[in-house]
Amino acid sequence: MFRDRVPNSQFQLSFVGTILEVCVNLMGPLSQIIASRFGSKVVLIIGTILATLGLELASFSTEIWHLYLTQGVMFGSGASFLYVTAMGTAPLWFNKRRGLALGLASGGSGIGGLVLPFIISATNNSVGIAWTFRILGFICLACDIIACIFIKDKNPSKKKKGERSLKAIFQLSVLKDVNFMLWTCGSVIGLMGYFIPYFFVPANATYLGFTPTQGSTLIAIMSAANFVGRILV
Repeated sequence: MFRDRVPNSQFQLSFVGTILEVCVNLMGPLSQIIASRFGSKVVLIIGTILATLGLELASFSTEIWHLYLTQGVMFGSGASFLYVTAMGTAPLWFNKRRGLALGLASGGSGIGGLVLPFIISATNNSVGIAWTFRILGFICLACDIIACIFIKDKNPSKKKKGERSLKAIFQLSVLKDVNFMLWTCGSVIGLMGYFIPYFFVPANATYLGFTPTQGSTLIAIMSAANFVGRILV
């Protein structure tokens, strides 16, 4: 959306998505430390505040670096707190088919990706980029409030909140597990290219002569395949 207002800005704008995804992955350990000490609710509330504020403040951006801080750092950190906590909590409620439960939970991002491209395209064309960010912020707030209400810890620590030491939370022994380290390295390599299509397919579709709506349709198709793939895997 910003690309249409600021000419020759594609390179600078690409860092918005880069910073966002870095924060989503980088803040994961911190979110789990906070959850271990104070419970998942605290993390979800922090994530809701950061994600909503990030989108709302992004609507007032007049420079690209404003988006780095709002959509990149704030929204990315909030999304990390919400996503990582939800993915870590959901499977604990199932004794069987935990993989399927995790696939269904994570597949929600695919459903969102199936709908949001059309919402973004329509609102951007009708009310502009600023209100598009605000509307996304309101949607984010509504969904996150539901998450804060329904996501609960299955086995809350018997200790009072805040009493778990960092030593008890950090399990550095996992770094000696060869399978874990191979999986971690493989994930890092895989994520290097995972998000690139989502950020560049719409712009490339427009460059090839397709309409913005057709570009949004491509993202929706990718998200639908993402949803099915997460469940099957």
